[in-house]
Amino acid sequence: MAEKKALPKFRRVQQVTIPTLKVGTDTPIYVKVVSAMTLSTTTRKNTDGTLQTPATVMRVVNLESGEMAQVVCPSVLVSNLNTHYPAESYVGKSFEIIAHAAKDGKRYRTVDVYEIDPNEVSK
Repeated sequence: MAEKKALPKFRRVQQVTIPTLKVGTDTPIYVKVVSAMTLSTTTRKNTDGTLQTPATVMRVVNLESGEMAQVVCPSVLVSNLNTHYPAESYVGKSFEIIAHAAKDGKRYRTVDVYEIDPNEVSK
């Protein structure tokens, strides 16, 4: 059983530090999107010293733990959400996201995205 966290002494207004929720391979995550996708402010260097393009991230609530998190969005996920939910209409919706390993010779992983109803649990 998980240890209960102590309640804060004062009412919290906003969570500033956000843990990252990893989209693993073939492991679904269940999230409610709370903000539109943005470019990360963190940048990394390539092995040749040049800067990588910042990652696309979005704030979510992990539906399994109830905790606020940020998801580093694979480019295929970014494309699918922008295509199927124009004008950032994915915000406020809940999703099951499953990333799969890249197929032989392909650069990108495939990603399955399902809009879900968090109030209805499969039996």
